Amino acid sequence: GWWLLRRETVRRGTDESALRQEMRRLQDAMHASADGVFLLRALRDVTGHVTDFEITDANPTGARLLRAARGELVGRRLRRDLSDQISATLLEQYADAIALNTPLVEDVRVDRRRFGAGWLLHQAVPTAEGVAVTIRDISTRKREEIRLRRASLTDHLTQLYNRRGFMTLAEQHLRIARRQEKDVVLLYVDMDEFKQLNDSFGHAEGDRALMAVGRLL
Repeated sequence: GWWLLRRETVRRGTDESALRQEMRRLQDAMHASADGVFLLRALRDVTGHVTDFEITDANPTGARLLRAARGELVGRRLRRDLSDQISATLLEQYADAIALNTPLVEDVRVDRRRFGAGWLLHQAVPTAEGVAVTIRDISTRKREEIRLRRASLTDHLTQLYNRRGFMTLAEQHLRIARRQEKDVVLLYVDMDEFKQLNDSFGHAEGDRALMAVGRLL
């Protein structure tokens, strides 16, 4: 009996040692991550409803994106201590992620005065105690997406909407007009004798005229 008890004790000790080593490896990976990582513990009332989240750990990247020191974040609560940075809607999203056991993934535009980025890829994964949150600075990617989208909708020379841009804008306004039961007015402007301008003074002068009209419009 003593031998069996000793063997079980040694086995448990080995399992706990392996578990501690695994936890240390995970923590080292978290703190070395280029993404901001936060571990949040859900705080509940007597009925089990989630009332707040406490930050139990944060890595240096996450602290930097929140413009804070890591030591200032650990132990703080989102609703109670960080309500000026964290919206009530976000807390509801975290609570829903736990209740539905479904990860939250979204691109979020944030205030650069409060965060060290303009756009964040924001993910929250339910855990046994709450949620694990990761945030990544995607400002450069978003700026490029906006630039490419603008380039696909506007004319390079005049910066006015091209045909695709016009159709996109027109469809949007038609939907709004139908929903609000209002009329739509379309104003059509034509540049008189533009061909004669090109033929007489060259296409470069015609381009300058187009740019001037674009600025005027």
